[in-house]
Amino acid sequence: MNSEDDEIKKITIFVGEIGSGKTEFAINFGIKIKENNKKVELIDLDLHKPYIRLRDLKEEVEKYDIKVVTPPEDIKRADLPLIIHASKSCIYSEDTLCVYDIGGGEGASYVLRQFPEIEEFPYDLLYVVNIYRPFTKEKDEIIKNIKEIEKASGFVISGIVSNSNLREKTKMNEDEIRKKVLHELDLVGLSGAENNYPAELSGGMIKRTALARALVRSPEIMIFDEPTTGLDPIIAHTILDLITSIHQDLGFTGIIVSHELSRIFQIAHKVAMLNEGVIWAIGTPEEILSSPDPIVQQFIQGAIGGPGKLR
Repeated sequence: MNSEDDEIKKITIFVGEIGSGKTEFAINFGIKIKENNKKVELIDLDLHKPYIRLRDLKEEVEKYDIKVVTPPEDIKRADLPLIIHASKSCIYSEDTLCVYDIGGGEGASYVLRQFPEIEEFPYDLLYVVNIYRPFTKEKDEIIKNIKEIEKASGFVISGIVSNSNLREKTKMNEDEIRKKVLHELDLVGLSGAENNYPAELSGGMIKRTALARALVRSPEIMIFDEPTTGLDPIIAHTILDLITSIHQDLGFTGIIVSHELSRIFQIAHKVAMLNEGVIWAIGTPEEILSSPDPIVQQFIQGAIGGPGKLR
């Protein structure tokens, strides 16, 4: 999440199947908003609790000076669609951003039917998915679940958050898992940051964390899709240097999608240029730079005039 105010909607709603990790995302999202000096409320509308609910972490979250709205203490363990007045007051507070944690699955999403006023404000409905949890293991299951949630809630999902992890699929014991995680974090320069919450990570650290998560499975091929987007030039160069260093150490095949032309020509063994949706030219950096093709040269030079179409 970027810090620019216009990228954070007035209302953000997290939905997903049971055990997807949406509550953790909602909490860290709220903490990040607070760190950007914005007022934020976290509203617990989670109806089922096979894993974790916001109300169970209320005291911890409130340490960040974040208001947490939950059912009253005497009924907070009830798995009921409890809509209290405070659940809606945030919507009409002009200087407060609202983060809703909705219960797992289609059934729990019906609760949003009681919030028609949400559509009067800018909002995001984010679907959190973990492919290692029940009901969302396959693509068709995920699509079916999304459609069911949209039908039940009456809202359209505006984004998907991947929260897939392998903890229950590994045969490694706790000590082996920790050793592997610490090794990968050290590899990407995050030694000592293993206990940080996501909201405590900078943009560069988030990129490094994503790289560590990918490396933990020792892949033969890695795809880096715009790995420096949103980073300042210094951090962007650092991330590309890190990718180069790790590639030299581990020897995987790396595919980088990037507009950082000057750096790409420095670190890549081969460069492919796309034009009109197809690979227009491919070769070593030297071959591409010296190509007589006018479209290639127009792209390299960033010229407005030329045979290439601007879109």
